[in-house]
Amino acid sequence: MPTHNTKMPRQNTLKVLKAGGLCSIQDLGRPGCQHLGFSTGGAADEHAYLTANQLLGNKASAAALEITLGQLVLRAECDCTIAITGADCRACINEQPVANWQVQQLKAGDNLSFSLPTSGLHSYLAVSGGIDTPLWLGSRSQTLNEPGLAAGLGKIAVNCELPLTDTCFNPAPGQKQKTQQIKRNYASFYPPGILTARFIPHKLWFSLDNNTQQRFITTDYKISKDSNRMGYRLSSAAGLTVKDSEKDSGKNQTEIVLTGNLSRAVTFGTIQLPDFHHPIVLMKERQTIGGYPVIGAVMQTDLFRLSQKRPGESLRFVPVTLEQAQQQLAGFYRQRISPR
Repeated sequence: MPTHNTKMPRQNTLKVLKAGGLCSIQDLGRPGCQHLGFSTGGAADEHAYLTANQLLGNKASAAALEITLGQLVLRAECDCTIAITGADCRACINEQPVANWQVQQLKAGDNLSFSLPTSGLHSYLAVSGGIDTPLWLGSRSQTLNEPGLAAGLGKIAVNCELPLTDTCFNPAPGQKQKTQQIKRNYASFYPPGILTARFIPHKLWFSLDNNTQQRFITTDYKISKDSNRMGYRLSSAAGLTVKDSEKDSGKNQTEIVLTGNLSRAVTFGTIQLPDFHHPIVLMKERQTIGGYPVIGAVMQTDLFRLSQKRPGESLRFVPVTLEQAQQQLAGFYRQRISPR
């Protein structure tokens, strides 16, 4: 990591002038640390996050700013090169609109503003070289549910200064042809309408009869307002009831008997079932274990799409095989992590 003279004021920064929404520094998180009891964290939408770094020629793990619902104003304290991706927050430089999914140049003194997005939730602001906060357990990600644990900046608020690397200005990031290819790749990633969340079934799924399985995958679930980076709570008018086998041994087409509710490790995309009316899909800042029944896990590429959905929007589930999910994910990373 670059070192800096702490006795001199640092000039390579973005200063926060207004912070009306939620924002945090994110990278690919701490996927190898869940056994220590820490949330994995990381960018909610890796498609937008990785594309921003790809546009700038950054390392895939370069830290960027995740801006949720806009309402942020920054001032560049130095010349720097940036890329904005994800939800369209109607970004402006000195009150002049600039396009999303593009590389932009900022001069020292320029103001960069983000408004409420027209659709989606999370926008990503990447800077050439990345945001230069300290690493903790191999990551610069801030986990909002564990605010006292991670090193680096605290809550991003007015007057906060985001440190940048010495390579934050790059007059010629990437090649035009490569940039056009990237733009074509992102164009179809967020299909409109109801999201189809493909999931890898857990053994509980295979214990259900065909009618119950069909009822689960033909139900449209609505995203609750209580959803966040930890998990997406869902609701439906028509669902199924879960019963504890020790309390009730009865079973029919709308009641599912569970044989044990011991806590178990959970992962990105785990579908928990407090009951079938209210499934929970665990997201990047999930807890490390859970005691609810688990019916499967949503494949990761669909989780990136889900993270951009707002409360009130809908999704439905459809099962896929583990091999199908692995092929999708491998293809996703091949496209978005360029060899350096």
